[in-house]
Amino acid sequence: MTNVYDPPSSHGVDGPDDAAFDPQDALDGVHESILEPEEELGIQWPRFGALIALLLGLTILGGFKVLFVALAIGGFLVFHEAGHYFTAKWSGMKVTEFFVGFGPRIFAFKRGETTFGLKVLIPAGAYVRIVGMNNLEDVDPEDEPRTYRQAAWHKRVLTILAGPATHFVTAFALIAFTMWQYGPSVQDDNAWGLDVVDPVGAVADAGLENGDRIVAVGEFSTETRGRFDAAIAANAGEQVPIAYQRFEDNTIRNLTSVLTVPAAAAADVEGSLGFVEGEPGWDIFEWAVGEVTPFSAAEAAGLEPGDRILAIDDTQTPFFSDLAAMVPEVRGEEVVLQVERDGELLDLETRIWERFTVEGAAGYDGLYLGDMVVSFEGQRVNNYAEFAELASDRVGETVEVEVVYASGVHTERIRIDEVVTENAVSGFLGVSSGSYREPLAFSESVSRAPGELGNIIQSIFGGVKQMVTTENGWRGMFALGPAEADLVAPEPSDIPASALRPQSSIDNNRPISIIGVVGLANQLEVNEILAFLAVMNLFFGLFNLAPLLPLDGGHIVLATYERIRSIGRSSAYHADAAKLIPLTYVVVAFFLLVGMIAMVRDIVDPIQL
Repeated sequence: MTNVYDPPSSHGVDGPDDAAFDPQDALDGVHESILEPEEELGIQWPRFGALIALLLGLTILGGFKVLFVALAIGGFLVFHEAGHYFTAKWSGMKVTEFFVGFGPRIFAFKRGETTFGLKVLIPAGAYVRIVGMNNLEDVDPEDEPRTYRQAAWHKRVLTILAGPATHFVTAFALIAFTMWQYGPSVQDDNAWGLDVVDPVGAVADAGLENGDRIVAVGEFSTETRGRFDAAIAANAGEQVPIAYQRFEDNTIRNLTSVLTVPAAAAADVEGSLGFVEGEPGWDIFEWAVGEVTPFSAAEAAGLEPGDRILAIDDTQTPFFSDLAAMVPEVRGEEVVLQVERDGELLDLETRIWERFTVEGAAGYDGLYLGDMVVSFEGQRVNNYAEFAELASDRVGETVEVEVVYASGVHTERIRIDEVVTENAVSGFLGVSSGSYREPLAFSESVSRAPGELGNIIQSIFGGVKQMVTTENGWRGMFALGPAEADLVAPEPSDIPASALRPQSSIDNNRPISIIGVVGLANQLEVNEILAFLAVMNLFFGLFNLAPLLPLDGGHIVLATYERIRSIGRSSAYHADAAKLIPLTYVVVAFFLLVGMIAMVRDIVDPIQL
């Protein structure tokens, strides 16, 4: 930001940037009353001590992930303002202040003509103060040639654009680093393999066989067919090292070879190389537990993310598909899970839970697909057989049951219309398989980052459109209660709506404050935190470009308007900043309102992933 007056944004992470005017300058005497005395430099030890105590408390209560996110957000603020600062200095403008936060100073120092420092309200944003941002500001005649308002149009625009540009640069770096160190997430549905290998083709000459899976061509990972085709096109007419996987003796073997790529391979990949694509006949990785569902058999057993479930009782489950096939066979039964955790073998006992199917839920008014009943009129039930036995004596009656859904235990009153005996429930353990990640070469991570940026930006625009164009979006923004029309059923759409528990979609649209951002940190892994910070940077880069004062985009629109109005004039045209004060106050008030609502909601109703 380029002005001292910069209230917090609706998300509380970075304030609206670069007010097109200074309202304090327009109101006599107010400006001086809110600024710290110019001579108050150095460290204000009581405030500095309070800041250190706050950071220590944040670390103790939230952990180092929370501290990392908080410091990262502070770094983004500094980087944003540094973009404004250095571009303004390059343009010859006079910059008098560079502060992170608002309110009383924690520390400050002066270098040349600029005072740098930190103020109390760090989450509210930051600012750079450039002399002469509008025609209302009184400036020393000696400084007038170095004011923002006297600078050439391109210098003004570049100075403003430099702030949001830092967010895009930061997002690019975070995405590239994450793919380089951790790799993109690869799900099973992306897997592909060699269904049929021509015995006289280039692939066969490299030693590959039916069922093999090519995972890298040169320095390019090829977890999807599209990436393989691109790698082949880039190496047409060359000999290139490849890595592939083969499933033999119940084990995945990692092998390497050299593939001679025909010159015409780009036009006909399969025909030139001699293979027919198919899905692998085996899972692409030996899976581990990715997430454990709260209130599930997995949680009751004590499973943790990273565990490998080797067997259920005596049935081996080396792949997730083996586990998925086994769970329905033992639903409602006590089983022993053979688990490997950090090299140690454990036997964990649990009962496989049972969730209602569409057919089962249809017999009970008030139960839905996926519900799990754990008590009947206060009596514990361990499986559907026990529930059905109790329910058979109460057909036509309304009873009270405890049901597990939405990661919690809820008391519901249901009417028993019919006790379903066939296909009423399915087995449920409560784990997801961890995504397979293959780190990319540095050059490839850099080349893929722009495409990832584009995908994220498209998603952001879609979310913002939903927020501002739908009734649910406005309700979510202001945290109003859901109306009857807002109750929606989740996918898949081919399941009858009567079998699906209604749920509000408001939480999908709610703004998030700095409190919510920090609160999410401990729910994410390191690679997920980095990806989240990348998304956050892209959002704030786009947000600051919105054509509204006092955002950066509003500054650019105003500078462009003044440039157009100056054409044919003997002197530069300057818009009357006094006329813009009401509009700016409205925008600021809106941001403050949404930001305060978001903070309160993140305190009383924290976001849970």
